[in-house]
Amino acid sequence: MESSRPTLRDIGEALQGAHSIVIASHTRPDGDALGSQIALADTLREIGKTVLAVNEDGVPARYAFLPCASSVRLPSSLKEKPGVHLFVALDTGDPERIGDQVWKFVAGRQSTLVIDHHASNHRYGDVNFVDPDSPATGQIIFELIETMGWPLTPTARDNLWTAIATDTGSFQYPATTARTFEIASSLLDAGLNLSWMSAMLFQNHPFRRLELLRELLGTVQRSAEGKIASWRLSQEVIKRFGIQPDDNEGLIDLIRSISGVVAAVSFEEEQDGTVRISARSKDASQADVSRICQAFGGGGHRLAAGARVQGTLETVSERFLAALSKELDHGTP
Repeated sequence: MESSRPTLRDIGEALQGAHSIVIASHTRPDGDALGSQIALADTLREIGKTVLAVNEDGVPARYAFLPCASSVRLPSSLKEKPGVHLFVALDTGDPERIGDQVWKFVAGRQSTLVIDHHASNHRYGDVNFVDPDSPATGQIIFELIETMGWPLTPTARDNLWTAIATDTGSFQYPATTARTFEIASSLLDAGLNLSWMSAMLFQNHPFRRLELLRELLGTVQRSAEGKIASWRLSQEVIKRFGIQPDDNEGLIDLIRSISGVVAAVSFEEEQDGTVRISARSKDASQADVSRICQAFGGGGHRLAAGARVQGTLETVSERFLAALSKELDHGTP
């Protein structure tokens, strides 16, 4: 593993020198993971590279509208296994979140390149480009394209917008910089249809998402001081409404927005006996959710992090909320 971060040009030259490339992002991919993945794959194809994009869980329904979304394949759907010169893992801090099927698919790879913006990244690649100051992996991919003088294709344009707009909370989160707005302006200048993209990303939810929200609001709990808000999503509710993995994306921001709340947490019961924790903070100086999630085997950013923990909804939520309460009281997890 490398102790120092390579430059964007180093990364670009490694990609240009690769004979065949497989690009993956984490399971249950969000807008940044998918947008970065599709954009990089399309760009590399444009410069003549043989590229395959794969994801363990495939493309969620809410992102099926993205240009070239159908090019992201399930490893299980590919009968022939190509020779892999370079494997690229995007937006994924923990190698386990790549998924077993993807790792098996790229087992013969010559090298692994990790590109990410999570400070908790495990640096599991042969080469690691991890920039915690970037608000989205999509911003890193844009900077890479610009540094290398590669063409910005319409597909890359729309997917990079998706990556950046979603991971910055529509340009609201503190990690958003002046450079982020400059990149957004460049994408608009390149012909992005802002009204259509915004409608597809933020105003295109299935009705079951509203039913889910109604159920979740019935489970909301607040700490005695009102600084922590949380809710629980059980398998019973998931099955009753036919909830899909991406249906609750972004809903946690509703309880984080409550006046006086410093941290919000969502607990989701999964079929394998684990609980998926999603934590958000308004103030990292009071609640560093990345530090807490790392103590539970996860990671992420100081203001947005997650973990998967073995146990029941009740026991896992009690343990995590106790740790979060301790963080707020004493500044330690």
